[in-house]
Amino acid sequence: KNTATLEQLLTSLVRNSTLATFIISLGDGDQRIVDCVTKILIRSQDYNPNDLFPYFDDADVSKTSLGEILLAHANRINPNTLLGLLDRADSKIRPILYKILDNLAKDELIPDLVQKLDCDQPMVRAHILKVLSRFDTKASCEGLVKGLNDPNKNVRQAALDGLAKLNAKENVGDVCKLLYDPDLTVQSAAIETLGKIRSPETVKHLISVLQDESEYVRRAAVEVLNEVGDHSAVKDLLNALRDADWWVKVRAADALGSIGGPKVFEAVLALIKDKDEFLKDMKIKLILVIYDLYNQNSLKHEILHDQLLNLSKIQHDDGSNTDMILSNRNQWAGLLIHFKEINPHFETFKIKLPHSRGNAVTGVGNPDRAKEFYRQINDLGIVGK
Repeated sequence: KNTATLEQLLTSLVRNSTLATFIISLGDGDQRIVDCVTKILIRSQDYNPNDLFPYFDDADVSKTSLGEILLAHANRINPNTLLGLLDRADSKIRPILYKILDNLAKDELIPDLVQKLDCDQPMVRAHILKVLSRFDTKASCEGLVKGLNDPNKNVRQAALDGLAKLNAKENVGDVCKLLYDPDLTVQSAAIETLGKIRSPETVKHLISVLQDESEYVRRAAVEVLNEVGDHSAVKDLLNALRDADWWVKVRAADALGSIGGPKVFEAVLALIKDKDEFLKDMKIKLILVIYDLYNQNSLKHEILHDQLLNLSKIQHDDGSNTDMILSNRNQWAGLLIHFKEINPHFETFKIKLPHSRGNAVTGVGNPDRAKEFYRQINDLGIVGK
């Protein structure tokens, strides 16, 4: 009957000097007493809530109640006191502290949050990055970029998530560096982040990535290109390779062909028609790319067949055309011989040849003719096995 009156009386007695007495009751075996004291300490404004933090180390005190009380007084909490506790708190207690931090974090706390990224606990660093992603400021982006270099993969992923959330177009160069990440989950997260940001500046950062020795890294670059690129992007990329060694150009073309999806296909399709002299010299490589893309099951062969026939013609000065590929095995052999002639230092070229039961190349449809086709191509000694 008199519970409300008793609570009101006890609330009036809360002071810094009496706080310890109330805290003891937060460890009582009777949950009704714990709930009552929790309510009293939530209601009272006559004590310093920061004095509650040390009690997180007390095994007898209800941590849930402490969290509820501190949340109610979030505007009176010293953020640095909370940040100082995060590092050494038990992992079971941290979710309570994270909730309080989420509630009290404001713009002015950003410098302290960035500084806390040097703490020892990876999961604390990851959560701080999550908090930073709420603030679209230069300082918060700098903190997120710092997280990209963290030794822990979960922290790097948290940094990527934060930059994606902020649509940080100015930081795509930093994100592209994670396409080299040794952890494939982080690499995938970097691809996804670049796809979400969709900055036109992304492509120029892919140039060095596409030249990397690692197949996984080159694959990552092409996957990003599929997300954000168009034919002008692929053209810029190839133009950037003008002065590169021949093997770099071939490696880039090979990556585009073996990995690229519909966007890359359409881009290369457009480039083959381009009048640029450099791209004209690259035409044979681009056609090989097109053919490799054509053989990918994800593309509709019947729709592309006629387009490829038109693209694979050699145009003569008198306006006439000669089929270059996709007519018969002899012309395919001629194409590969020509390729070796213009690339004398090139030893092998891996290309995805048509399946013996398929009909991807006109005139090489039945198994017997396909077998002869493969033998002849193999005899040329320029196709990697």
